[in-house]
Amino acid sequence: MERRFMSLSSGLQFLGVTNVIPVLAKTLTRTDSRLDQGRLQFSPREVMESPLMSMITPDERQSMQKEDNLEVLQLEVLDRHGRSYDMKFGYLGSNNAYEIQVTWASFCHTSLN
Repeated sequence: MERRFMSLSSGLQFLGVTNVIPVLAKTLTRTDSRLDQGRLQFSPREVMESPLMSMITPDERQSMQKEDNLEVLQLEVLDRHGRSYDMKFGYLGSNNAYEIQVTWASFCHTSLN
């Protein structure tokens, strides 16, 4: 399913961003947006069916599926205002979930305001 953003902020428009289609999207739950959370979780199905999987190399795919979560993908994430955040994306076997980690709480706090 293709999900588009409803509108772009002036910050993203200033950067020349148009017609954004997220490569990995999720409707946030109350738990996801708590400021004491250091991560955003995705089910394996959400990740495997996302456009993200067609954008990564076979080596990247293999490394992010290791259960020890020692290998992660480095991501640059832009919020709706055009601010950049360095994050990590990997699989956490104990939760059977993929996670975006590191600056998630900061991203959530600033992008929702």
